[in-house]
Amino acid sequence: LHAPSPKNNALAPLILVVDDSSTVRKVTSHLLERNGFQVLTAKDGEEALTLVETKRPDCILLDLEMPKLDGFGFLEALNKSKKNTMPVIVISSRSMDKYKKRAFQLGACEFLSKPFQNEQLLEQIEKNLKGKKNA
Repeated sequence: LHAPSPKNNALAPLILVVDDSSTVRKVTSHLLERNGFQVLTAKDGEEALTLVETKRPDCILLDLEMPKLDGFGFLEALNKSKKNTMPVIVISSRSMDKYKKRAFQLGACEFLSKPFQNEQLLEQIEKNLKGKKNA
């Protein structure tokens, strides 16, 4: 008995989920849609950069380890393109401090370790969307 997901709600924030795992993309998309978000997915950093250019998501959930263009490469490209106005939340199994430090240096606003708690992810998205509106 879930509330219907507002898939056609143009006012709902658009979240881009970037992960090479189809399972992670699917599970995360369902969670976000059930909570009233619009969702786009990308399987690597290259695909994600194209979507950032064409769709302008409100927030990005980013894995670090992906083929073609990894999460760090994506963040570097995003910074160079001057499009880094949307919050980027890194979600990775690589949770050592050196990975966190590099992600934050490249502009990530949050770092969640896999497996993440659904409530924690939703809180971080809401917090960062509020911050974006106040900026």
